[in-house]
Amino acid sequence: MLPVMVTPRPGLIDVHPVHWLKATPSADGLSLTVSFWGGPCVAVDNVAVAETAATITVTLYEGTPPSDVHAACPELAVLQGVRVELQSPVAGRTIVDGAPEHVPPASPPVGNGIGGSPGASVPPDAPAA
Repeated sequence: MLPVMVTPRPGLIDVHPVHWLKATPSADGLSLTVSFWGGPCVAVDNVAVAETAATITVTLYEGTPPSDVHAACPELAVLQGVRVELQSPVAGRTIVDGAPEHVPPASPPVGNGIGGSPGASVPPDAPAA
């Protein structure tokens, strides 16, 4: 299943880090598609990237659009993705989820067998989706 691609929307309310499921490098290694479970009343505010010679740490921040603060919201999970540009190619570096351990993992709808995990990392040679 391919994620529905979204664009960060800075200025959301109650912005907080969330765990992502998978980071897929582009063919040239200069960007990542970061997949995560989102919903209809939350959006990506921003994505922080910290690169070193050995790792790429990606922290996904999500929040509530101001128009949805007092809205009734269905509990519906949607597989989403956001594209992240890198300063240099992945080139063997480990990709790490930067959300703190105490943040609950993202959860998919019951029954599809896919879930997030705190501190998840993706091997640098993971195949592109």
